[in-house]
Amino acid sequence: MKSVFPLLLVLSTALTISSLAEAQVWLSEIDNLQVELYQRMFPVALSYSQQSSFGMIQVTNQTFQDELGKYELILLDRPSEDSRTPLQRIDEKIKQLQQSPRVSLLQVDPHLDSQLPRVRIDWYEGDSWHLEYLLIDGLREYHLRSDSFAPTDRQEVNQRLQRIAESFQLAAAPASYYAGWNARAVDAAITPSLWPDWHEKSQTNLKKALALATASCSEANPLTPAELVLEVSETGLVAEAFSSPRGKYGRCLELELIGLQLPPTSASQTLRIHIPETAP
Repeated sequence: MKSVFPLLLVLSTALTISSLAEAQVWLSEIDNLQVELYQRMFPVALSYSQQSSFGMIQVTNQTFQDELGKYELILLDRPSEDSRTPLQRIDEKIKQLQQSPRVSLLQVDPHLDSQLPRVRIDWYEGDSWHLEYLLIDGLREYHLRSDSFAPTDRQEVNQRLQRIAESFQLAAAPASYYAGWNARAVDAAITPSLWPDWHEKSQTNLKKALALATASCSEANPLTPAELVLEVSETGLVAEAFSSPRGKYGRCLELELIGLQLPPTSASQTLRIHIPETAP
């Protein structure tokens, strides 16, 4: 009787290769972004700080790798002192490449009317063809780059990076989220002492609304804990909501609560609510 172990080993190997070849929607664990990978890949993350003319920059580099090359997704948080607009930062990136004697720009393709201001830059440096995508969300930048292990695979690696970049999605709050966060935090800390009766009257409304919101958002994985800041107008209408971390779950709760009617108040209010992690 022939052993079945070699057959099982072959089947197991085939299944493993097949599962690796399947497309994968990858959700970042440190931000609210997602990209679609043509096969299952797992990143190696490296975080560090670097000095700039505007102050310290926080960088997180997440590198994916397949049989042809590597793909970098670089998350870069600029300091609040950097007041340049997204267009100015894109222009500066292009100028830096133009000033290099070894670089020949092939194509610059900006998309300022998309979900986030972004630009695709193709260039040659020596004999190598490089491709980079830059997306800007407030003080946060996302850089996507690729590098092939062999020059002959550069075109295929760049095409794979292009598919990753085109699938990039971000559940983003408005850019004012960054600029106004500290002010909202201060307001939220002092408001309860100024308007204790209003908070008490609004508590019942919020409990009911949050119960419905968390139930309807239960499929917005990953279900990370979220802190919500609600801006309430004098009429009692929730005019805007902001979440931290800015993930899909927090963004879903934002959209559920915007428009909620609370008791009218004599002045605009800011409420701060912590939503714990919810099991799927």
